[in-house]
Amino acid sequence: MNMSNSECNFLEAKNISDEQWKSIAVMEEFLKNEIYPHLRSGFDTDWKKVKEKVFKNLKISDISFANNYYFFENDKAKISIEAYERKETLYFEFDYFGKTVPVEITELVFDKIREIMEEKHFEQAMFHTFEKRLYGSALKTNAEIYEESVTSILFKKDLDFKILEKIVSENIAANDFELKLYDMIPEELYERYIIYINEIYEDANEFHPKKEKPKKFSLNDLKVRAEDIKNDNLPYYLYVLFDRDNIAAFCAVFIDKADGKFFIEHRGGFTTTGRNYRGKGLARFLKAKMYLKINEDYPDFEYILTDTFPWNKYMYKVNEEFGFKPFQKGYTFRLKA
Repeated sequence: MNMSNSECNFLEAKNISDEQWKSIAVMEEFLKNEIYPHLRSGFDTDWKKVKEKVFKNLKISDISFANNYYFFENDKAKISIEAYERKETLYFEFDYFGKTVPVEITELVFDKIREIMEEKHFEQAMFHTFEKRLYGSALKTNAEIYEESVTSILFKKDLDFKILEKIVSENIAANDFELKLYDMIPEELYERYIIYINEIYEDANEFHPKKEKPKKFSLNDLKVRAEDIKNDNLPYYLYVLFDRDNIAAFCAVFIDKADGKFFIEHRGGFTTTGRNYRGKGLARFLKAKMYLKINEDYPDFEYILTDTFPWNKYMYKVNEEFGFKPFQKGYTFRLKA
């Protein structure tokens, strides 16, 4: 790949012509068929729908920074970058039109991200991926490895629903709380949700290897999170246990589809228990309750996916007890200003 004058070849989404969107759609088609055939069947590669989806996602830039960038070589799309702000940090994802990702491509992307960081005054940027072709290349750069993570899987055929029913029925402590089910994070919960999630981040930080003070989760962050959920266009289930006006615990999942089969995904969903309510088995209760509910609504679901950090030993243990088996490793890389 010719790297000369590479900086000039990154274009923002708003400056992309229709012919270039068609080239981007060709890249998306390649990624769908050759790299990610296992991903959701709704991976649409019609160029007009690709363009529409990108600009729909970029609407959240009214709330927080978000932008897409594309690198072209000989008028052919080669690299895509999605960059967005969360909790005053720049997060980004990228992909490349190729079965392998050369180190120089990853370094080119990281250079572009540093340029955005300088322009938008971000102190750090985070890149998380479970894709070996992407993290294998990133591991060869000088980017900091911020943390490792594990995706675990539990097939429905390995679930004993009688045991799930037993977990629910035998948890007497759960009877002291009010259980509610939502299909979105309701606005009336925003204030309580922010207090709760900041406590979760603060407490979890005690177990994080780096033990850096976490940035506060704000109302703006929550609004962006709600927009993300809305834009996913996937069924979203949120179980919340209330102790009067306080959130005691919650569990959230998405229902996704691949190869015509439904599966449950905890991606970004969280299963957490508040600091004053731990030791009562509420996380196990909510997971069991959630899987029973999903089985009612989607009886043909095939498996459940959950992402966990090994340092989060308590949730890692809960997942093991349910029968989750690690099958995929991931990395988060950090770039600093």
